[in-house]
Amino acid sequence: MAELGYTPPARDARIRVAGVDGKAVLQMAARGMWQSGYMSDHDLLIVNKLAHVLAGGDVLSRLTRQRIVFARSRARSVCQPVW
Repeated sequence: MAELGYTPPARDARIRVAGVDGKAVLQMAARGMWQSGYMSDHDLLIVNKLAHVLAGGDVLSRLTRQRIVFARSRARSVCQPVW
């Protein structure tokens, strides 16, 4: 890959995420499904948590790699089976 000119991204590079606007879109869609009876209360709770993680939290547009790794670990904890 180095022969083709690849250089890894800088460690402090900021990565663009959906942010608060993306989070709001996901939550509005989920709320509409919940109000229509297609989701349970628990489903809505999980979707809201996942929307927070997938959108990068309550940020405007960019995150560091460290913050994304942390968010990924939070997403994994939400998806663990409870039995």
